[in-house]
Amino acid sequence: MLKSFVIGILIFCISTEVFAQESIFLQKSTQAPFEGYLVPKDKILEFKKMSDELQNDTTTIQLMSKSIELYKDNENIYTKKISLLTDENDKLSKTINEEKSVNDFQKFLYVASGILVTVLVMIALPHALSLAK
Repeated sequence: MLKSFVIGILIFCISTEVFAQESIFLQKSTQAPFEGYLVPKDKILEFKKMSDELQNDTTTIQLMSKSIELYKDNENIYTKKISLLTDENDKLSKTINEEKSVNDFQKFLYVASGILVTVLVMIALPHALSLAK
C-alpha cells in the first residue's frame, strides 16, 4: 500500500508537470507547438489509472482514520461506563455493609432483650408462686 502511495505521489507530480502546459492532441509526425515532454496516449491512461488508484487509497486512508477515531471514542465511552459502574458498585457495597452492621446490632439487642426477659421471669416466678399459696 505504501508502494502504491509513493508511486501515486510521483505520478501526480509528473502529471501536474505534464498538464501544466496547454494540452493538444498531436498526430504522428506533427510538429509540437511548444517545448516540453511528449507523453504517449497509453502512458497518459496509465497515469490517470494510477491517479485514480491514489485517490482510492487516499479515500481508504481517510475512512480508516475515521474508523480509528470512532473506535477510540467508543473505547473512551466504554472506559467511562466501567468507571461509573465501579463507583456505583462501591457505593452499593458500602451501603450493604452499613446495613449489615445495623442488622448485627439489632440482633444483639434482640438476644440481650431475650436474656433480660428470661432472667426477670426467673426472678419473678418464685415470688408469684409464693403469692399463689
